[in-house]
Amino acid sequence: MSNAKNIDAVFLLHSIFVSTNTEKIANEAIKYGLPVGGGTSTYAKGGMITYGVFAKEVGKQASRMGNLILQGTQAGEIPTEIAEFYMGVNLEVAHKADITIPSDILVHADNIIPYKGNSTQ
Repeated sequence: MSNAKNIDAVFLLHSIFVSTNTEKIANEAIKYGLPVGGGTSTYAKGGMITYGVFAKEVGKQASRMGNLILQGTQAGEIPTEIAEFYMGVNLEVAHKADITIPSDILVHADNIIPYKGNSTQ
């Protein structure tokens, strides 16, 4: 990130490479005060704010639907389902990057990792 002055934020793509390196990427972004977001539950690994599905929950949903098919239900007879999305916020990371997450965003978060120090966040 030698040219971080031209970067406003970091978005973490959903991939095994990014997932296994989330903490490294997030720690580098924090040095430059950059928010880190993504579409999965990376808030627990160093992402600041994420909105997306939990892979485990999607797996359960797919398993249940697959089981129906294995029991003889025609795929076309199974109602379409959409995975549930969750917002996660990591206030510990936000504090390290000196970024305040507005309260109107926090009220929508399903999961919040709190800042454990002395702060107004």
